[in-house]
Amino acid sequence: MAQASSNSPPSARPGVSGAYAAPPLAYMAHDTSMTLREGLREYFGQSDALMEASELPEDLSFGLQSHDVAHVVFGCDTTLLGEVVLARWSLFGVTGSIRPYLIGLRRRETRGLFRDAFAAFRPSMLWRLIKYASVAIARSLRMRERWPFEDYVEYLDQPLCEIRERFGIRVIEAV
Repeated sequence: MAQASSNSPPSARPGVSGAYAAPPLAYMAHDTSMTLREGLREYFGQSDALMEASELPEDLSFGLQSHDVAHVVFGCDTTLLGEVVLARWSLFGVTGSIRPYLIGLRRRETRGLFRDAFAAFRPSMLWRLIKYASVAIARSLRMRERWPFEDYVEYLDQPLCEIRERFGIRVIEAV
């Protein structure tokens, strides 16, 4: 996979916007029967700007890898809207610490994250961002069990629909 530039975050694709750049991917459908591993393959295949953990420094890869897994589990893409929604799922619907991910945001390799996000922001997007972020918070608070942000390996070969059923995750399909 191609390495993103030092200004581009590993979890963002070029041209990040508030709407899909392409039709939603299969892992984003609430009832998909693809496994988490298959969903990750599709997630990483969507853009050359996404880097797998093996392409990152070891101290950075753990948090961002957990973040990328969360993208698939919660059915979020890498647009600005998808990232905002995932941030709410991650704050209210996961166990463990998102500290390694937050530390990664300060690294040189991820500096472009906020700049790219702000560049994609348009005032007309504000209502959608607020609306879907609020829905994500409400749904995360209704989950049966919190998603294990750091301990996801045992779920890699389970179907996403079963994972979502077990944890009470209701994907926001309009995102």
